[in-house]
Amino acid sequence: MKSSVARPPSVWISQVLFLLSLIGFGVAFLGALLSCFSGGPSPRCPASVTPTDVLISLLVIVLAGLTFWGLQTGRRYGQWLGAILLIAAVVVGISDSPLPRALNVVLLSLLSGGGGLTDPLQACGHPFGGMTYLCGYSSYAALAWRVIADLLPSLLLGVLAVRLLCSDAARRFFHQRSNG
Repeated sequence: MKSSVARPPSVWISQVLFLLSLIGFGVAFLGALLSCFSGGPSPRCPASVTPTDVLISLLVIVLAGLTFWGLQTGRRYGQWLGAILLIAAVVVGISDSPLPRALNVVLLSLLSGGGGLTDPLQACGHPFGGMTYLCGYSSYAALAWRVIADLLPSLLLGVLAVRLLCSDAARRFFHQRSNG
């Protein structure tokens, strides 16, 4: 009698995340289709919606659905596709945060011998300047917490991706399911 390997928590959490993204993207996609392409131009439809945007949305929906199904059935493609999409979400999350732009300003000011950096404890100057991420804090600890809060969701997704690929429990689960 062969004992079955239980689904590890990293697979459960990944499945929930992909199911939620599948539902969210699906509802948003259907809403956009209904509001933009039913009965002529709509004032609620952004003018910049192109067929490429529609195809990218469909691709995200299909990939999220395939990943969810692959994780549900315990297939290796679900494991790898889930890890790849989670890592892509990490890259997007970090690149969309203001932290890389602020670090770029810091590095350029240090490397090029440019002007000194503003003190994070001073009030911010122009609200749309490149340094607004690094000013207006009550302490250096408050600045550190802001950086950590910006990076934490992305780092947690990265840990989930690594656990999905490298944990012994996930490896046993996908090996058992793919071998019958």
